[in-house]
Formats: sequence, structure tokens, C-alpha cells
Amino acid sequence: FPWLKEIIPVRLRGTYFGVESRTINAGILATLLASSIFLGSSAEGYNYGLMTAAAAIAGIISLRFLKSAPGGEPVKDAEDIGIFAVFSGVAAVWKYKPFIKITILASIFGFAISAVPGFLVVYLKDRLAMAENSIMLVNAAATVGSLVMAPALGRLSDRFGSRPIIRLGITGN
Repeated sequence: FPWLKEIIPVRLRGTYFGVESRTINAGILATLLASSIFLGSSAEGYNYGLMTAAAAIAGIISLRFLKSAPGGEPVKDAEDIGIFAVFSGVAAVWKYKPFIKITILASIFGFAISAVPGFLVVYLKDRLAMAENSIMLVNAAATVGSLVMAPALGRLSDRFGSRPIIRLGITGN
């Protein structure tokens, strides 16, 4: 969120994001463990339906919290510029080389970290005959690693800068 620059001192941003990451990963871990217990070793169709409903309810609840988050206010004295001006503004962003570089990095890294989970579940289920709850526990184990490392990586980011820590994270994934 852009407003974080306004409220988190530069020297503490890595620490903040480490704590934030740890909090998010704790929630993911709790969700994976609860899902594993709920699914059991032989899940039925209604189990998935109930989990989908619970996820939808959680999404709605998160929107309530968004109301209390700082930032997101409209720009003062903003004028209605029309749809074509919006597109030309978007096109202008693509001329900014640092934006292009970070977008390419994010795209390649996004592919790298999303490709494996996409087929890992199928592999674990079909090839290794693992039950759904066991697959959730495998995912939970990966989340524990993130949960444990996030605060340390945040502090290291404050000390050495974010670039070396991002490189370490990409290499580790």
C-alpha cells in the first residue's frame, strides 16, 4: 500500500514487512491446518463446498477491515480526465524503465512460484496417492518456513537493503 511510506519509517520498513509477512503466514498456516483436519483423509464434495463458502465469507469480512485501513482517499482537486486520458497515463507508465524491470521481475518470479503449486497437488494426489489432508499438511510445512524466516529477513532487509534479500528469497524459492 502506498500509504505505508507515510507511516513506516524507512529504517523499519523491512522489519514491518517481516512482521506483516509472519502474520499473513500464520493465518495461512492456521487455514491449511484447519482445512487438513476438515477434509480428513477422504473428502466429499460437500467438504469443498463448505470450504469455498467459508473462503467467500472471509473475503467479505476482509472488505470490512479495508474500510478502516488508512489511505485510498481520492486525490484532492482531481479532475475527471476521461477514459482516453487514463489509457494514455497507463501507456506513459510503460515508458518508465524501472517500472518495466520490476514488472518483468514480478512476472517471471510469479510464474516460478505459481507453476510448482499448480501441478504439485496433482502430482501428490495422483502419483503419490496422498490424501487431501496430507497435501494440506505438506503446504503447511512450506508455510512454516516462511513464518519462521520472515522476521529475520525483514531485519536483514533493514540492515543490507531489500535487493540482496529479494535475491536470496528468489534463489530460495
